[in-house]
Amino acid sequence: MHHLTTSCLFSVVAVALPAQATLLVGPGGYPQIRDAIAAARAGDVVSVQPGSYAQFVADKALTIRAQVPGTVFVDFVPAFAPPGCPGFLCVEDGTLLRAPAPGAVHVVGLTFLDGEFTQGGFTARHHVRVQGGNASFDQCVFWSKGANALEVFGNASWAVVHLQSCTMSGTGYGTCALAVSGGSVTAIDCAFFGSTLPVNPLAAGASRGIALNFAHFVGSHLTIAGGTPSTVAAGGAAVGATTSWLSISDSVLTATVCPLSYTGTAHLERNQLVGGTGCQTASPGPTLGISRQSPMQPGANLDLRFDTNPNGLVAVAVSLGLATSFPPELLQPFWLDPATAFVFGFTVADAQGHAFGTWPLPANPALTDVSLWFQGVGGVTLPLAASALAGGVVR
Repeated sequence: MHHLTTSCLFSVVAVALPAQATLLVGPGGYPQIRDAIAAARAGDVVSVQPGSYAQFVADKALTIRAQVPGTVFVDFVPAFAPPGCPGFLCVEDGTLLRAPAPGAVHVVGLTFLDGEFTQGGFTARHHVRVQGGNASFDQCVFWSKGANALEVFGNASWAVVHLQSCTMSGTGYGTCALAVSGGSVTAIDCAFFGSTLPVNPLAAGASRGIALNFAHFVGSHLTIAGGTPSTVAAGGAAVGATTSWLSISDSVLTATVCPLSYTGTAHLERNQLVGGTGCQTASPGPTLGISRQSPMQPGANLDLRFDTNPNGLVAVAVSLGLATSFPPELLQPFWLDPATAFVFGFTVADAQGHAFGTWPLPANPALTDVSLWFQGVGGVTLPLAASALAGGVVR
């Protein structure tokens, strides 16, 4: 891997470091995440101490980060629900992200629980929704009972979400781990599990690990499992897509029925599909897998792994920001902000198709809470393969 551009990268970072404030949540700080969000300005960091907190609405470009991933729990608290919730028209019974473009909400290390509250014949079920704009989740856990664990949907704008090292499970009748409608999602090093409860015959359909509707999805190094069958209905597919475009590599898809069910376009390479027979086939790649070997920390190494054809060349691009474009030279979308993106280095795959890159991050505390995003591009003929995103918030 070439390291000649490393100094160039961090020169750009030093110039572009934003002026931001850090707002503390927990003992000695704001009592709730929602309180810190209300006081924050775009670009600020909400640093959350271990504890349990209420659902929130993030409608600003912020970083919301657990000081210790896995120790911050978010659940539905009725006292913080808007008027009329739970109820027929309740739209904020969970945690909602809707950052105005071109900003993004970055969430790191939070666990979203599956609390329920019933009142007046209506039940509020905590789950997470991204309603337009850009968002990223890193080392997060999503649980939901009777609702999709994570929902991504376009409203006034197309929604774009990037997932890294996350686990999500929909527990309840016909619920999915991830449901996307009118949006794009990339995912690496994640696990998605459909409902482990029997399917309700009155539900809209069997639980899926990932459900896509008019959506884009690019992922690698994933574990995706469909829902459990019952005596009255078949289980769900690992991935079910309607009029969607998806690219998955280096992953395991498991279901009691066909793991993949789709209308639209699907590109799959180097996957293991476990399930029914007589299933649909997907178009051949090219695909480029990417995996972040460890979270980014000042003074530590950034280690990335790419999976491609044996002896294949991979160019690595980096950016401080997120964007979505569809260059005709690429089979998959380009997710980096072109205003700050540049080629960071190159690597060549070995005979097994694995390529590795290692970069030392400076031991500079000013890098903490800066977002750095990496995407690989590989191949020798057009269209080239583009990976999902890796990187995220330095911490």
